[in-house]
Amino acid sequence: MPHQLRHATVRFSLPEADNVSRPRRPQPFRRVDTRFLSVALDYACLIGAPWWEGTRRTRRGFGHEIASPADLGDRRLIHYARALTPGFLRLGGSEADRIFYAFSNSGPPRGRRSETVFRSVLTRERWDQVGALARESGLELFVTVNAGAGPRDRKGRWDPTNAEELLTYTADRRYPVSVWEFGNEVNGFPFLHGPGSHLTAGRYAADFTTFHDMVRHYAPRALTAGPASAYWPMVGEILPLLPRLATRLQRVPDIVTWHYYPQQSSRGLIATRRADAVKVLMPHRLDSAAYWARRVMRHARSVGRAGGRSQPAPEVWLGETGHALYGGEPGVSDRFIAGLWWLDQLGLMARSGVRVVVRQSLLGGDYALLDTETPAPRPDYWNSLLWKRLMGESVYAVVHDGDPLLRVYAHNTPQQPESITMLLINLNHHAEISVSVDTATLGFTPREFEIYAVTAEDPYAWSISINGRPPELPEQTQPPAGRRTPPGKSVPHNPREPIVVPPLSYTFVVAVAHT
Repeated sequence: MPHQLRHATVRFSLPEADNVSRPRRPQPFRRVDTRFLSVALDYACLIGAPWWEGTRRTRRGFGHEIASPADLGDRRLIHYARALTPGFLRLGGSEADRIFYAFSNSGPPRGRRSETVFRSVLTRERWDQVGALARESGLELFVTVNAGAGPRDRKGRWDPTNAEELLTYTADRRYPVSVWEFGNEVNGFPFLHGPGSHLTAGRYAADFTTFHDMVRHYAPRALTAGPASAYWPMVGEILPLLPRLATRLQRVPDIVTWHYYPQQSSRGLIATRRADAVKVLMPHRLDSAAYWARRVMRHARSVGRAGGRSQPAPEVWLGETGHALYGGEPGVSDRFIAGLWWLDQLGLMARSGVRVVVRQSLLGGDYALLDTETPAPRPDYWNSLLWKRLMGESVYAVVHDGDPLLRVYAHNTPQQPESITMLLINLNHHAEISVSVDTATLGFTPREFEIYAVTAEDPYAWSISINGRPPELPEQTQPPAGRRTPPGKSVPHNPREPIVVPPLSYTFVVAVAHT
């Protein structure tokens, strides 16, 4: 079937006109963190606990197979992780609230209850391997601390004694933990850990005070985060917690975290939007992530005013996201077509004011950036690397007057302060889009466009091409402070000529300024 051809013109929003005759540059209206795109490693894959790969059924939101603990010393893993700097490596997931920190040569308390609430044990030796991975890769650690039933007394109050061992050991070894988070999907505890695990907003707020003060004591430069609330498509925050925290918190977190998956995979029994490779790319479904982000932003502002105090609102981070809940959808979440969702969500979150987005996961599950066995890069690894190398911290307002299935985002270009990168995503299945850029709204006359056109032989392919060639990562990745090059070569393009974006593909366009 021959491709149809559609047209669109992209324009930037400019400052209001004044008497200055020379062209004016658009001004960024948002800024994201330098570590905006970050990655996660689930505790289940770190320790070896119930997980998704090979699972055909679930139990209380957990997979039914036991994961093999990841080999954190694998040089290939370190090599690929290093290329994703600057960024965070979040250690979280549902297993975070079932862990005992065995750092003082003692195990979990004995007894039937202990066996139920403490399912996993984190040893000093394993934590040393995490610290070594962080140091070698350059990724900063973002650690979720057990807020579950295990470290609680008979009245339900959180006992910090066990977590204190983790913090003191980390401080003594000077491991690069930049963020400590209290609990994983606290609002979902009854679904994940049983009805008796429910935490009220008042209980969480009181416990967060204890947690916050402990972090300030042992890691005064680290940030605190919570409550990692789970948001579901069409439903929002299950068992709402965030709206109720504003009047109860005595200590305000530096970061309000939330989790969002646009759909649920076929593994899970409970679903509000079952995983579908095509339907997830419908514009109104993509835009729902921005809707919930705005809701979280409003709650964060309320949290910032907790107790009548006047202080800046906490930053909002999307602390966990992936193509589909329950480990991703087999045969879909690890393929080329999932990249259209991933890049669009990054653009939406940056535009919405979310400062950091954490991808579940670096390793483990069908949504992982790296294959579990190899660990070879999957398509979204290369997409993530393209984003990090081409989309900077400054977010520009950009619109177009063409096909509604064209999505456009614009950021500054890292290491090229005068240049601007546009991301063009074509969601059409059969139509090409010819995209013209109104260069007058750029505020400068670009010397040329550098094109990175990302395509695949088939939407469900395992691999991608950048300008017709497979992506590459140098054998020796530059250190984080060095120049960071994209994983493919660009093609020069005349700025006066339209850019043709093939169906179900995406193109990064760098408008290169004269220097």
